Amino acid sequence: PTGCRDALQQVQDWAAARGYQIERPYRAYDEAVVAVAAGDFPVAPSAVEAGLAAALDSGNRDAEGWLAHPAGLVALWRGDGDEACAHADRLASGPGMPGGRLGRARALHVRGLVALVRDEPFAAVHPLLAAVDLVGDDGLAHPGAEPVLHDLVIALVAAGRTDEAEVHRARLAEQAGRLGLPRTDALASWADGVVAVARGDVDGGLSALSAAATLLEDLGLRPEAARCRLDEGRAARRVGLRARAARSLATARASFADMGAHGWATLAATDLERVAPGTTAGELTSTEVRVAALVAGGATNREVAGSAFMAVSTVEAHLTRIYRKLGIRSRTDLVRLVADDRLDLSGAVGADGAEAGHEQAEGGV
Repeated sequence: PTGCRDALQQVQDWAAARGYQIERPYRAYDEAVVAVAAGDFPVAPSAVEAGLAAALDSGNRDAEGWLAHPAGLVALWRGDGDEACAHADRLASGPGMPGGRLGRARALHVRGLVALVRDEPFAAVHPLLAAVDLVGDDGLAHPGAEPVLHDLVIALVAAGRTDEAEVHRARLAEQAGRLGLPRTDALASWADGVVAVARGDVDGGLSALSAAATLLEDLGLRPEAARCRLDEGRAARRVGLRARAARSLATARASFADMGAHGWATLAATDLERVAPGTTAGELTSTEVRVAALVAGGATNREVAGSAFMAVSTVEAHLTRIYRKLGIRSRTDLVRLVADDRLDLSGAVGADGAEAGHEQAEGGV
């Protein structure tokens, strides 16, 4: 996205220096699309508004039609599905877009994404299929022109239509293979992973999803990266890998929340709560942090009980809650979280700390 912004700014400066006012709304469109791709949702609406103002000033109805696309995506990511659909309607029926087919395809794509963020994959399949058909009718074989194929694969798998998903996955893989571009490779790997897990290749599928999410993160495409992490977490949850699911879902939720992608953040939080009940309700309490620190340091339950002045049964109850919140199953998982710097226990009080007596009040004896 940074490189895109620099290049687009040069184009805008070139047009402004020559007084080409008709270019202003199109350059604002470009800026809005790049901002959405990067997850800069505070920037994107300003670019849309600037583009619409410039289009009105010049009477450019064509540009108004184009700008309905990033406007719909911004509403989608901010969690307003109804507004996103309203922009999609304007995109489908308004001016702009050569022949109107690309505009309709993008409108259908937005509607399909609205259904996905509402966790309604069956409702997402029809508009996404229609969008793919329209893009194909327009002769667009570049999966980056309107990146809808991977979303269709995701929806079909979620709807239990894996055989159909395989057809579109193979199509995307073939297109991406011809191009050799990082983003299209990531989207193809994303689709590969979703289908592979659905077909029982759990290790291969999760590996593909993780690689795709990492590549999208490296490219600065934060919204797509977070969605891919969400799918990685959901796939891990379906096959019973609760610890891995919790990590991926927590990463996705944090990324969505940081971007202000409220609808997707809610979806990730819901899935995280399913795999690790209590995780989204709050962090570890001070007592749980201390117990976790002692256990991660190698103490047995009896040793923890002696250090914290509580009964062994109370230690066991705390550990049960700790494991549930962190989405793990064992002391080994806890030690690994600390070793990998995925769990901060720096707030723990030592065995001889001043707060030792307070443990009796919280945990009992």
